[in-house]
Amino acid sequence: MKRLGAILLLWLALASTLSAQPVLQEIRQGLETPVGQSYRSLRLGDFTLFFHPVDQAYAAHVAAVIDGAQARLRQELSLPNLRGSQVVVAWDPPHFYRLAGSGTPHWAGAVANVEARRIVLKSPRWGDGEPDAGATIRHEMTHLAVGRITRGNRIPIWLEEGLAVHLSGLPYHAQMQEGGVSLARAMATGSLLTLEEMESLHGFNSMNADLAYQEAESAVRFLLERHGRVALMHALAQVGRGKDFSAAFDAATGGGYYRFETEWRVWLKKQGGLYFLMDFSSWVWGGIIALAVLVWWLRRRRAKRILAQWSREEQEEDEEPFLD
Repeated sequence: MKRLGAILLLWLALASTLSAQPVLQEIRQGLETPVGQSYRSLRLGDFTLFFHPVDQAYAAHVAAVIDGAQARLRQELSLPNLRGSQVVVAWDPPHFYRLAGSGTPHWAGAVANVEARRIVLKSPRWGDGEPDAGATIRHEMTHLAVGRITRGNRIPIWLEEGLAVHLSGLPYHAQMQEGGVSLARAMATGSLLTLEEMESLHGFNSMNADLAYQEAESAVRFLLERHGRVALMHALAQVGRGKDFSAAFDAATGGGYYRFETEWRVWLKKQGGLYFLMDFSSWVWGGIIALAVLVWWLRRRRAKRILAQWSREEQEEDEEPFLD
């Protein structure tokens, strides 16, 4: 019996290795030998991780994140089928863009291809430093999971990206690029993007993308607060059956998608104080502006007092009797 069990385990390991070979060949394609031939694969539940040994330390971190995130995705997204999914640590920029697609924004640290069931990551050897690589990986895993639920059918960008940020475990204001536009600042200046404008998110520069991601995350949190996770999952499942998202939203929530953006903006204004406190730089600049206004007011008041004093002195001089 023990021998039969050992044979079965050996057969499963061999089958896993053989099943990865066609994908591994595709990933190796276009890489210079011996780089391409050195790529390795590691099975992690529903996912297979592909990496070069030089990125082994980073791959170990990625593997830990994948292993921990799968259980949460099953819980939050009602057991999406993620079998056959792949995560690739790209060797260099050409390798990354060949697998991710030439239209991938330059500021993206990773990209998910739902049709290919693949996530492509930039190696830290050459990619931009990520504030939290774990959040990036969980973000892209969410894209794959949602894509499997909707069967690749379209949902609004604000929902797709907002849900990915929400389930990444790290609020987007903590991931912002240096110089990015904060949600608090956009609210203060009246420069919030509309949900329709977010449809062009992947064509934005990094500063506007930061704002769009923050708005998308807040819209998803409002949606979950107002209607709950069950309604959201029902809407996504309806999209997977071919229904338009607005109709799926109405069916899952009892109607009102046309009011959603207006209601979200009202809710967002009520959250304004919280966002302002989270945006420390805006808080500092707000203090500087307030101080400048106070100094200007004090100087103006002092100048008025001086002018009033001069006016009284001149009046007193005019009223003095003229002496010969």
